[in-house]
Amino acid sequence: MSNSYSKIAHSYSKAFLAVNKDIKLLQSSIDQLKSIYNAFISGSKMGEYLLNRWTSIKEKVSLWQQISNCISINKDVSHLIDVMITNNRLNILYDIIYFIEKYLNEKDGVIKIIVKISCDIDEKMKDSLMSECENIFKTKVIPEFKTDEAILGGLIISNEMYIVDLSLQRKIKTLKKAFNIS
Repeated sequence: MSNSYSKIAHSYSKAFLAVNKDIKLLQSSIDQLKSIYNAFISGSKMGEYLLNRWTSIKEKVSLWQQISNCISINKDVSHLIDVMITNNRLNILYDIIYFIEKYLNEKDGVIKIIVKISCDIDEKMKDSLMSECENIFKTKVIPEFKTDEAILGGLIISNEMYIVDLSLQRKIKTLKKAFNIS
């Protein structure tokens, strides 16, 4: 996401949040926006057509009206997509969803984290890790677990502001540095 697109996406999300004050409806809107993104934008032929800058706005609006008549979405979501299509901004829908979710999480005192681990772990271990992460970050966390075979052992926890590297590689690197080993 480039900086100018980020600012535009942030502006769209702020406008959407200003119109949508009901938190339950807002969560439903996020789910609808994600469904629209996944079904019609992300990697589909229809998405290519809607995102193509050479496709006329009139054709895009017409296609969107046909789509929106066939699916169940609230009027605010439909209006947001209308505005985005009219302004050729459908390419930043993912970023708008991100900013709206970030606002909701901040409002609830929740942060999203990414936990990279070397192998798959069971639910009991995930719950234990989540509890430890909540102790580290002093707030409720929503973890996204990712397997990264490049990590020899341990894990790396990160969010937008912090990285907690508990990997075996970092520990070895620290020991080598302490003993002046190359």
